[in-house]
Amino acid sequence: MIEIFNWDFDENDVLFCTGVVPAISSIVRKLLKDNENVVMLTPIYNIFLTQYTTIIK
Repeated sequence: MIEIFNWDFDENDVLFCTGVVPAISSIVRKLLKDNENVVMLTPIYNIFLTQYTTIIK
């Protein structure tokens, strides 16, 4: 990565994830505290609405 993009990172910080939606929902779950909400503007890809509605409830 450093040769191509001039970007270096610690390999221990890289996690495997099965896709973009699971990765983003994991991040949202980790960052939100109890009773916090997320604002999403529409139009939006439907899976994001259903995924995050489930997380917030």
